[in-house]
Amino acid sequence: MFYVVMVTYLVFGYNFDVFMATVVDFAIDKGTALEAAVGLIPLFSMTDTFGRLCVPLLADKGYVTRSCLAMLTYLWMAIVLQAFPLVTGYYQVLAACLCLAMPIGCGVTMYPTLMAEYLGIQRLPLSYGIVGTVAGPLFILKPFFIGYFRDYVGSYDNMYRYLSGGVFILAFLWFAVVLSESRKQKAWKPTSAGATEAIIVAGHAFYCNPGFPRQHNNIGRTSGNCWQNLARTSV
Repeated sequence: MFYVVMVTYLVFGYNFDVFMATVVDFAIDKGTALEAAVGLIPLFSMTDTFGRLCVPLLADKGYVTRSCLAMLTYLWMAIVLQAFPLVTGYYQVLAACLCLAMPIGCGVTMYPTLMAEYLGIQRLPLSYGIVGTVAGPLFILKPFFIGYFRDYVGSYDNMYRYLSGGVFILAFLWFAVVLSESRKQKAWKPTSAGATEAIIVAGHAFYCNPGFPRQHNNIGRTSGNCWQNLARTSV
């Protein structure tokens, strides 16, 4: 699971940083005025805040598992990013940004909880260090990635399609995790009636003889209580 979590950080972080660096230029290319395009980022924070604070509650309350919520979040991102090249005009760009902000906000808050759940709290410092070491050189290449589409291709449309494909692969990885977890739950079987009775008898034996020191004159009385408890259990 460490590799799944690491790939999640790399792909999601790359998408988030590239989008925030290019959304203003993208809106201008789609016919939005500069003043209106700059205002997209503050408006972006509205649904981003909702995604950070409210959407993760679905997993905290137990309605869905965290792996399922992660899968839905990245699938949502992939669909919206795929729709970005199709928008025209300010209001369509604004609607696309608001739709994308919610899964981005959810993904930002979900990543630490996913790492803690699948890797353990004790391994968090080491895990963050390894992921940061791998992510650093890759994130340095972001200006070249953006510049290629800006200077050579002349449009961000295909760039958003590539970003959408990466997030879709991420959603597929978490779909595999969801299937694996569901199979493990189906494979678990409750204990049989005989095993349950054995556990109860063992529990009585433990409470009757917890291993604490006793006075010599109370040994007979304690043993008698144990036999009485065992007799009640067998009946």
